[in-house]
Amino acid sequence: MANGRPRVDRSAPPPPGEIRPFQFPPVVRACLPNGLAVIAARLTGQPLVSLELVAPAGAQYDAAESAGIATLTASVLDEGTATRSSLEIAATAERLGGYFVTGADWDVGYLSTGLLSRHCREGLDLLAEVVAGATFPESEVERLRRQRLTEILRRQQDPSALADDRFQREVY
Repeated sequence: MANGRPRVDRSAPPPPGEIRPFQFPPVVRACLPNGLAVIAARLTGQPLVSLELVAPAGAQYDAAESAGIATLTASVLDEGTATRSSLEIAATAERLGGYFVTGADWDVGYLSTGLLSRHCREGLDLLAEVVAGATFPESEVERLRRQRLTEILRRQQDPSALADDRFQREVY
């Protein structure tokens, strides 16, 4: 015993626990009249909802002369609408008990929010406002552009990043 607590043997991993089966909820697929595909699943007993709008707008769609435009665009999406600033968008998401994020990967661009399920309608409204009414404030576009350029310069001085880039070139 150490400090009145039993000593724990940390030289071996703990034994596995009992396997608890998980059954995925049924997935519902629908297509709205405007062509939007909707995929939904309900996990009962949880007071949370996760909403995500995904579009084929990732980096693979960037033209060579505008590489990085998908991620820059996704980064600026939530920086303001006609009626809300970026801080108001974030404050609204927090008031609804959740978060709001935008981003782009290789193959898709996305807007995502997670919030308390009782605020689902307001979350959908916020998502719709940002996707349909983003204003792309010039000051924010420029700020994020400078931030990306700084990150590129920083990576050129980071041995780990340089090694990773070299590894990627050699392998792929």
